[in-house]
Amino acid sequence: MAILSIRALAKAYGGVKALAGVSFDVAAGEIVALIGPNGAGKTTLFNVLNGQLAADSGEVLLEGTSLVGCAPHRVARLGVGRTFQVAATFGSMTARENVQVALQAIHERHYKAETFLERVGVTERADTPCAAFAYGELKRVELAMVLAQRPRLLLMDEPTAGMAPEERGALMTLAAELARSENIAVLFSEHDMDVVFGFAQRVVALHLGEVIAEGSPDEVRSNPRLREVYLGDA
Repeated sequence: MAILSIRALAKAYGGVKALAGVSFDVAAGEIVALIGPNGAGKTTLFNVLNGQLAADSGEVLLEGTSLVGCAPHRVARLGVGRTFQVAATFGSMTARENVQVALQAIHERHYKAETFLERVGVTERADTPCAAFAYGELKRVELAMVLAQRPRLLLMDEPTAGMAPEERGALMTLAAELARSENIAVLFSEHDMDVVFGFAQRVVALHLGEVIAEGSPDEVRSNPRLREVYLGDA
């Protein structure tokens, strides 16, 4: 079942087409990687999906509900969570307090922050200020904040940027486990091809705002046009 359905999505900045008729789906429990060179339209797509930018045309459906025209807070409450390239946490606040802020943002009183900190493996440091966390741990706290919103779709914008190789694997393994156990649709953008081909069940490749390849990691890896514009011929 498709959690996210994108149809003919277009966004231009003046004469530059950042998105030019993008269409694809992401199913419940599925992990899809969004790849492409700088300027391909990945961040623009994420910003449209979570309401930070308005599309010029096209449709975005979350389990059949249109997200077009919805403000970011409305999109979040409908079930779209997002992590960012740079971990978005409050450094002076503890891990527990950060998650409590996320719970308050959606007026959720039935869950405790510890529930989500436990899911990402940082319960023992719940009372530690986020400024004292290593970056890999900080990304886990950010993920706990998003999980507190009970998302049906999780957008991860370059989740492993700035992380050591072993931290990258651990974070993406956690994301994969959460996708399966919570039946969450996960869409992540990434430049590290080891992460893409190691964790994505399906890959969507963008170039100049257009989808140029879509399929399993093996299918996309062998796509001639993708090799030409992104991976190279080696």
